[in-house]
Amino acid sequence: FAGAARVNQETSLPYGDAAEEYATMLKNTLPGHGLDGCCALLRIDRYDKSLSRYGRGGVVEQLMHVANCCRSTFRSEDVVCQINDHVLAMFLVDIDKDAARIVLNRLRWNIRNHRINFGGKEDFSVTVSIVFGAIT
Repeated sequence: FAGAARVNQETSLPYGDAAEEYATMLKNTLPGHGLDGCCALLRIDRYDKSLSRYGRGGVVEQLMHVANCCRSTFRSEDVVCQINDHVLAMFLVDIDKDAARIVLNRLRWNIRNHRINFGGKEDFSVTVSIVFGAIT
């Protein structure tokens, strides 16, 4: 999948259509290997307020912060794709729904507590809402 996905040049993340292709690939692959998987959607909270205050570049910077938190928290085989300027899709492989609930809640907490220098503030906090489900 690594070389096949169409990548957004601005964020270096695979586009949303890649997320759909990856979900289909996992649906076809995981059961044959006896593995579970989950797909999570992470939405940046207060998007409209941030867009009006910081502009598109600011919300993309927040999105990249969330993507970097995902990459540093999870394994390299767990793929992060960009759906739009404020939503990411994340695919977790070899994890059941109960374990995914725990690690995604930790991720949400980690993102909220990882303060960044943004918008003239030295301790800016980005928050996200997460929904997820099993890949079946």
